[in-house]
Amino acid sequence: MADGRAQRAAGEGADGGQSGATAGLSRLVRHPACRAVGLVVGMGLLAALVAALVRGHRQLPPEALRISGWVVAAAVALCWGGNAACALQWRVLMRALGADLTRGEALRIHWLVQLWKYIPGKIMLLVGKAYLCVRQGISAQRAALGVAYEQVFILASAAFVVLFC
Repeated sequence: MADGRAQRAAGEGADGGQSGATAGLSRLVRHPACRAVGLVVGMGLLAALVAALVRGHRQLPPEALRISGWVVAAAVALCWGGNAACALQWRVLMRALGADLTRGEALRIHWLVQLWKYIPGKIMLLVGKAYLCVRQGISAQRAALGVAYEQVFILASAAFVVLFC
């Protein structure tokens, strides 16, 4: 279980032992142009959403524009709680695969990847989580396996709900 901790204690950085693809992705994600493009795309999507709401707000029924603060607070709390639970279940999965992540590391990785999902193609949901694990000192193989298992569990859960609920 001390995969990441042992590498960090031995002085190996996140770049130590990375495969060519992982190292290349690491350089790409850290590149200022990539970050700028992500920011521009994200801001463009946000602007398009705001513009659509402004143009179409007259078509909404008046009660749709009056949302209780308590409803918003409850929705935010439920969203945060659900995402925290997903991050912690993923941490349990990674620990079962022998990768040692703290709760804070698992939460930080999960929330950052939630932001990255807005990059077109949503590839960062998968690649980003594995990349961030490698940066924490977890082997690329364990990180990829953890992400693959997580996707299988999500799809199996969704199939169960669709079939039986």
